[in-house]
Amino acid sequence: MKTHLCELMHPAPNPAVRDRRGFHFAAYVASTGVLVAIAAFASWMWLIAATMLSDDCHGDDVRDICTKESQHWAATLPLVALASMVVAAFGPAVLVAVFRWRAAWVWVGLPLAIAAYFAGPFLANWARSAGIL
Repeated sequence: MKTHLCELMHPAPNPAVRDRRGFHFAAYVASTGVLVAIAAFASWMWLIAATMLSDDCHGDDVRDICTKESQHWAATLPLVALASMVVAAFGPAVLVAVFRWRAAWVWVGLPLAIAAYFAGPFLANWARSAGIL
């Protein structure tokens, strides 16, 4: 029996499947909430460390971190990481809800969120060094 992509993506009209759909979303929101709380704590610690990056700067220091713009950017990166993680975590949940895909597809958001937490600041830093930001 051949299975089409539409059959894999869209849920069956079975009532038991609809009940599991609610469970998937509730479990996903709970696990994502824990993950976002951990990331928020890590971002807070990162923000505290970022504020101390320029402690050894002096009046005539020409290093990049000693400029006000770079200090501001160093303090912005933890917030970029957290924001990109939240968007990547809840984006698949919104897509699954809007397009009525199978609820199990929502779990794709967890690895995306973790990857976005680490990749977001690198992409933002690349965009800043390229002159885009």
